[in-house]
Amino acid sequence: MKVAIAQIGSVLFDTSATMGRVERCCREASAAGAQLLVLPEALIAGYPKGLDFGVSVRNRTEAGRDLFLRYFRSAILVPGQETEMLSSWAKELDIHIVVGVIERDGWIAFRSAHGSDPQTSQACPHWRGARNLGPRRRLNHAGRRYPDWKNRLGNLLGKLHAALSPESL
Repeated sequence: MKVAIAQIGSVLFDTSATMGRVERCCREASAAGAQLLVLPEALIAGYPKGLDFGVSVRNRTEAGRDLFLRYFRSAILVPGQETEMLSSWAKELDIHIVVGVIERDGWIAFRSAHGSDPQTSQACPHWRGARNLGPRRRLNHAGRRYPDWKNRLGNLLGKLHAALSPESL
């Protein structure tokens, strides 16, 4: 199996522009003969690197709340318009797609991984017309910055957090 890995960035707060980038990647990977395309974590809706949404110990600013609401509104519904688009590209281009998304569920946003298989016509509750490549996994809350942990435990654990956190890469 030929695999393509794309390191592309999101257009933060602009899901439709990000979907345009994803489509171009899908088409390029398929044209190059790839059978599987792996895209970055939280690509669709964006990874809020560097944003703290106005959070500090026991506090969140109004500006931070407004910024998080803007981020939340760019998250996708599953199933939804974006998952339908991904499913149609997978079928049209005969390519498996694995992509990280920010997904809305009620009033919570999650980082999730989604995949589709163009080879089957089985209906999937998440991506209609394409089969999930595995369970949909909610990795953790998006936008949560663990301010209590980072601010209370100081330098030692702060350094450990920096070493482990994808936000610092």
